[in-house]
Amino acid sequence: NTKPICVVFADQDFNLSLIQKIIDIGYKGVMIDTCNKNGKSSLDLISKNDIKEFTDIVKKNNIICGISGSLKLHHIAELKNLDIDFLGFRGQLCIDSKNRDSINMDQVNKVSNEIKN
Repeated sequence: NTKPICVVFADQDFNLSLIQKIIDIGYKGVMIDTCNKNGKSSLDLISKNDIKEFTDIVKKNNIICGISGSLKLHHIAELKNLDIDFLGFRGQLCIDSKNRDSINMDQVNKVSNEIKN
């Protein structure tokens, strides 16, 4: 019952024309992430219009979509209105961005509150 999700990388030749082909393979979702963990977020690398078009393509096919890749607290307001199913905040939630083993509960609460508002 596994539902595979395809990850496309914002910093690795992101190409909207491939999204429908990925969906046609049979993936149950598509998410945007970054391959290089250099502090640049997916939103630094892809325009809001491209993210909107990505979301439209995925939603039209009735599968889930997500975005991650060095997302920050201030990105939430920008992304909330795009009908994205999930947002990834791993680095934003860690005590130290270089040490991703420890979660900062204050950051978790900030992200949670921003999503709720």
